Amino acid sequence: MSEAILSPADYQVIEKHILHYQSVPGALLPLLHAIQDDLGFIPEIAYPLISKGLSLSVASD
Repeated sequence: MSEAILSPADYQVIEKHILHYQSVPGALLPLLHAIQDDLGFIPEIAYPLISKGLSLSVASD
C-alpha cells in the first residue's frame, strides 16, 4: 500500500483523537474507529503517531 499524503487538517484530526483516547484503557480499537469515521480510512503514515500516543509498538511485516 502506498503512503497517503495527509493534509494538516487530517493530522489535526488524528492528533485530536489520539489525545482523546490516550488515557483510556483498551483505546486502540475505539481510536482506530474514530479516525476511520472521520477520514474514511486509517492512513499508514499515522501508525507511528498512534503507536507513540498509546505507548504501543508497531508490528512489522
